[in-house]
Amino acid sequence: HELLAWRAPRTDGSIWPLVSGSTFRVEPALVATDVHLVRSCAIAGQGIALVPDAVLPDPGVAEGSMVGVLRDVVGADISLRVTVPEMLSETPKVKMILDHISAFLDPIRR
Repeated sequence: HELLAWRAPRTDGSIWPLVSGSTFRVEPALVATDVHLVRSCAIAGQGIALVPDAVLPDPGVAEGSMVGVLRDVVGADISLRVTVPEMLSETPKVKMILDHISAFLDPIRR
């Protein structure tokens, strides 16, 4: 299989992380900064992709089109932080958005 890699900010798409904490070098057929392009290529059967898995559905893509492989070997957790100025955190609109994000993420938190 061809390897497809997303080059996230401040990363090298040809160095893949291992769950153990180390890394290994690969020679991807495609390295792109556009994660949607890499996912689309994988869904189209062009190869195995290293892309984020936020356990979220892809709009317009049939469930099961993407399946995880090597989850016990390849990958790393990436933090997600949402920040707002403290003075805005209790503003009704901002609080509503923060509550919505929190409720959405609760089922997928580890």
